[in-house]
Amino acid sequence: MGDGFRIDLKGARIYPDKPNIDENGTVTFKIGGQVNPDLTVKDDDKISFGASTSFDNFEIREIDVDEAKPFTVAVTPNENGGDINVANDNEVRTAAFDGFEGITDRVDGLKLADVSLTFQVETANLASTDAQVYAAIQGTNETNQIYLRGTEDQNMSRGADRNVSSLPFSAAFTENGSRLPNDSLIKLGVGLGGASLGETERTSLVVDGDNSNVADFVNALPTEVRLAGQAEINTDGGDLRVRKPIALDANFSLDVPLRIRDRFVVRDTIDADLSDLNDLTDPEEDANISTAELQFSYTNGLPLGADAKMVIVDAAGSVIETFNGGFDNDNFRIEPAAKDEDGAAAAPSSGTFVFTLGSTQEDLRALADGDKIRLALNMDQAGSGGGTAAVARLRADDQLTLNRVRLEADASVQTGN
Repeated sequence: MGDGFRIDLKGARIYPDKPNIDENGTVTFKIGGQVNPDLTVKDDDKISFGASTSFDNFEIREIDVDEAKPFTVAVTPNENGGDINVANDNEVRTAAFDGFEGITDRVDGLKLADVSLTFQVETANLASTDAQVYAAIQGTNETNQIYLRGTEDQNMSRGADRNVSSLPFSAAFTENGSRLPNDSLIKLGVGLGGASLGETERTSLVVDGDNSNVADFVNALPTEVRLAGQAEINTDGGDLRVRKPIALDANFSLDVPLRIRDRFVVRDTIDADLSDLNDLTDPEEDANISTAELQFSYTNGLPLGADAKMVIVDAAGSVIETFNGGFDNDNFRIEPAAKDEDGAAAAPSSGTFVFTLGSTQEDLRALADGDKIRLALNMDQAGSGGGTAAVARLRADDQLTLNRVRLEADASVQTGN
């Protein structure tokens, strides 16, 4: 019986001739061996040679190959390893648009100018290769949802196409079991040819109106954004250098510059008890009314002005009276804050606007049943001071405050002879 021997390969580097990397990143290869040609063998010696190779706790730490098939890496968790459900909280990454909460049901016609989103893709231990991140990015608010869709880049000099014609992996993006069409997805390409192993690479990718529907996406005023993603690595099947652990993360910044493009209307409802008008509308009394008005004082920290419309409704929500219904009376004007060169508010404005309610008992009798005031503010950029024509830019802490709503009446009542 011949002698056996064991070779410990702990810490060894193995250079397989043709490793195979499948689409899931699994590496397979063959290891061969040969008899030492310097071994002295006599004519009458009988030699039998057998070998077996086994690996216990075998772990690949680094791969450096000239050709490797593309494979996929999860960008967001995939619970069952199959389709990726954008409606599953455990399979998405979320972020919020600061400042959009609670306004989607109060604003009409808001359109933002020069809209873009910035994505930052972070990779580690991937080099001499590239990555294509395929993602379903959903924006939602209180009533609607919209997907950020990639398109071919209209900026020909840049060539940053974001459209998805097909998926290179078997998993599909779904929403509660329904497959999302490819034109609802977006692709983010990352070049890693100059990356180094052991270092984190950060690549900023801009999504704008030339390669996506980002204007429609942001102007839908989403309060939450959900991202589900998967990446294909080494798409050209060429050189590849990887080291364990591989890391790929797509963070996204939603710091959207709120630059206002056109007019828009903001609505709000405030409580208003106008029962004090009953003292002036008693049919048994003879009242001489000189003035009856609602006074609004404001401080405006927005680089936008507004024309105000007021609707008084009763407890049932029925309209009693509308004032300045066409936004055409300059007396009901909120002046804008002065702007700086970048379009942001530099100094607030303040003032008062007054709605005259009437001058006879008949004018005021119905208004005495007023329970709420519905205000509509037609926001615009007219009259912004500061000596700049820059498009108005809103910041998260900009505010328009109605400091005081006051009912003022001046009347004399004759009670008898």
